[in-house]
Amino acid sequence: MAAFSNANITELITIDTVTMYTQQAANCLVFYEYAITLSDEVALVWGSGGWVSKWLFIWNRYSILVYALFAILDVLPWNTIPSCVAYYVVSTLLGLISLVLWAVFSGIRVYAISGRRWNLVCLAVILGLVPVATNVYNLVQMRYTISEPGQNGDTAACYTTSLLSATTFNILIVIDRTCSIASDVLVLAITWIALKPARLGRLIGTHALAGILLRDVWSMLPPHARRHNSPSGPFRWS
Repeated sequence: MAAFSNANITELITIDTVTMYTQQAANCLVFYEYAITLSDEVALVWGSGGWVSKWLFIWNRYSILVYALFAILDVLPWNTIPSCVAYYVVSTLLGLISLVLWAVFSGIRVYAISGRRWNLVCLAVILGLVPVATNVYNLVQMRYTISEPGQNGDTAACYTTSLLSATTFNILIVIDRTCSIASDVLVLAITWIALKPARLGRLIGTHALAGILLRDVWSMLPPHARRHNSPSGPFRWS
């Protein structure tokens, strides 16, 4: 505690409080989205075949829900070091699960649409996993402190600080965001290339998963783009 002035501690508590309220607002959106789409999930997923795709969907969908539910606990004071460490570590690990799943799904999408080109699959997955590595490194560098009663209301509370310098932290953020964007751009580029008429019918005819993924993209295209990339032959979006 001696390493931090009261002003530093107050600033950290304020930042953590703003972060907590922002997270709770995001949680409300997550819960709302799950509530309004549950009936579609029951109709389209629970009764469908294909246990691999079903479990992938469940892992991807409910990992976010579990993370949001766990994030509600952030409103508790966590006024001992062991409880503070346990909460932040578990919370970070739940977030990492979502990042891993997103990277895996990017790889699956690239695999299905690119014609099983493993070099592109590996690139998409590796780029998607970079945020996992940066978050793990940041977690290892985290330190936990308990504020004294009166600094955060009437009770003691946990707050975190990082051993990383501001420069290093900013570099990690840039690397994290850049790789995430690059992974998404790669997936979008491969999907767009696959929408060319010469490749579209062949992909749909040989890979059912590619058909589902490309249909998702097709439905989001503006009318003029649909006409430009309209598939020829007997295939129809249905």
